[in-house]
This record gives sequence, C-alpha cells and structure tokens, in this order.
Amino acid sequence: MNRSTVHIAFAGMLFAGLLLSTGCAARRPLMKPVTVKVEGSETLFRPGEIIDVEAGAAVGFEAMMEALQHKDLLFIGEVHSDPEHHLMQVQILQRWIHGEVHPVIAMEFFQATQQEALDRYLAGDLDEAAFLEEAQWDAEWGFPYHYYRPLLDLVRAKQGRILAINAPREIVKKVARTGIESLSPEERAQIAPEIDLTREAHREFVQAVFPLHAAHGRTEDFERFYQAQCVWEDTMAENIARFKLENPAARIAVFAGNGHLKYGFGVPDRTVERAPADAAVVLPYPASPDLVLERGMADFVWLSRPVRVPFGKHPRRPSAGDEEGISWNP
Repeated sequence: MNRSTVHIAFAGMLFAGLLLSTGCAARRPLMKPVTVKVEGSETLFRPGEIIDVEAGAAVGFEAMMEALQHKDLLFIGEVHSDPEHHLMQVQILQRWIHGEVHPVIAMEFFQATQQEALDRYLAGDLDEAAFLEEAQWDAEWGFPYHYYRPLLDLVRAKQGRILAINAPREIVKKVARTGIESLSPEERAQIAPEIDLTREAHREFVQAVFPLHAAHGRTEDFERFYQAQCVWEDTMAENIARFKLENPAARIAVFAGNGHLKYGFGVPDRTVERAPADAAVVLPYPASPDLVLERGMADFVWLSRPVRVPFGKHPRRPSAGDEEGISWNP
C-alpha cells in the first residue's frame, strides 16, 4: 500500500466512524443560506470555503498549505464536538507532514501525566485498548476517540512523536475552585512556572464566555476561572516551547480547541514568547447566519457547516462555551 493509499484509508476510516456516531440528524436544517463576511469586506463566503483572514479572500486548500508549509509551529483548532473539524484536521496534517520523517504533533487532549502511556503506545508496547485504559481517555477527555485516532495513526505510522501538553485536570479544577495560591508545592511544580494574568484582551475574551459556564454551575468566581484558563494555556505553551528549545529544528503541529488559539493570545503567543518561531493559526470554524470574522483571529479560517450537538452529549467536556473551544468542568 503506497503513502497516498494510506492517507486515503485514514480519512475514510474517520469519515465512516463519524457517520456512524453522528448521523445526518446532527446537522441543523437551515431556513436560508449561510453566508459569512470578514470585517471590512462585503465578500460573502459559504461553508466549505477556506478564508485568508488578513486578505479577506477565499483560497484553495493547496494555496493555504503552500503558505503554511515552511512554518515552525502550526496551531490547528477545533470545536471538540464537531466531527467535520476532525476531518479538516486530518487533511491539514496529512499535507503538512507529507514526506516528513518522524513528525511531531502536540495535543491538548492529553495531559503531561499521560506522556508515558502515549510513548508506550507509539512504540508498540501497548495496543489501542490498553493505551486508552492506561490513559483513561473516557474519564480524562471524554469525546469519542475515533475523532482523534487518524491523527495518532498518521504519526505512529511515521514513527513520530506526540506531545501531551495539557496541565493535569485535577490541578486546573483546584485552581478554578480555590485559586493558584492554594496549590501545594508538588501541584505547583506540574504547571508552568510563569502564569500570565495581565493580557487584557485575553481577559475580556474569557470574560465574555464566563457567564455560560457560571450559569451551568461550574464556577462562580471569575478571577479563579481566569486563573484556571491561564494555567491551561501557559502550561500548554510551556510544554511546547520546552520541546522546541530542546529540538530547534523540529516542526510542531499543535491541536487544541479554538478558544485556546483564537487571536493568538491563548497558547500561540505564549509559546512563541518562550521559544521564538514562525507560527500560524488555522481555525476550523462553524459558519452561522450573518457571521463576521474579525481580522487577526487567525491566519486562515476553514468554514464548516453549522452543527447541532445536544448539551450534555459528551459528559466530561461539553459546555455552552464549546463553540469557542473553552470547555470547562471544574
């Protein structure tokens, strides 16, 4: 089987799994065509199109990938519960690592404490079932594993590396409840040494989604909620940057929720400040009627169809904030 056939097979397996898990009913029937604009432009875009946000123009997939091919860091977003976004991610990663030996990806969906299980799985010491049990996938992430399997399979087939970059969930939950100052020395050592709480634009962005989380009983205190968000993002940035500094020639594709990547002030900027690199952000993004995309939110936005995923479908990580990728369960 040649490389092209393998790539097609990976995408085919994911597509088949997504059809089985979501069904056609997950798509919301639309009363009128969905059109999207970029601020300052009257051009209309539709689901399926890729937008160069700065130029305010649609581009083809190959044009986007040509622009991204020589980046050191590529941040690729998602709405966790949107199957279409996972298909987009697979296509981007396939093209970005084509011909590359031992590619490296970093994933929000694994905590640093799960790195050993990941390494053993990639080395062939664990089969998939044993890996998922040891990593406690259902308890620690909770979205269907077949959404992510093709990404892992692509890297595993090329004998690459997968970095588990997230902070331990129990520590983030504790910060949301009682603040960073409540962490023990052992707990504090498991998150980034520097937690930056001074970014006003980022604070305003998180403030906008906070009522959605508070309304569902997740936390009542915004300051602690914001500390927890920054613990997530600075710890992910720290783990990516540490690997990059130790492996300066490495190119890294980073997968995380849109809310951690949008405008760059979550994970991307914090990573590049620690380890200077040429970086880009691509956001798979659900179209909605009369949506206006803001310049600076990403380098490219790949529009998907609107999706209806019932609240509570994924018990560990769904939320009303999932549209922005900020999924919270303290």
